[in-house]
Amino acid sequence: MKDLNIDFEKLKNEWENKGFKCETYETPPGDDWSSDGHESDEIFILLEGELEVSFQGKTYYPTVGQEFRVPANVPHTFKNPGKTANHLIWLYAYQWKDNVSGTKISAN
Repeated sequence: MKDLNIDFEKLKNEWENKGFKCETYETPPGDDWSSDGHESDEIFILLEGELEVSFQGKTYYPTVGQEFRVPANVPHTFKNPGKTANHLIWLYAYQWKDNVSGTKISAN
């Protein structure tokens, strides 16, 4: 994996203080997923591999290290068009469950 000098724990703490969850995520080559949108923005930082993001009639290809935002309430699709798994940091502020669009995380 390319060394991006990202301090994951520091990044995680900064975003969690803003009400976001911070996880790492891997997508196998050729896999895709989609959502009808969420109540908050989603932010991704590609660490390795390729990522294709489509929403509002446009397709984007974030570069490694780029912070990429999908606006709240916007249907979107993600795909790994590469030949190897991609790895990314996923920041979100909603309760996520498999096959269910998210809802905003309540402040404790």
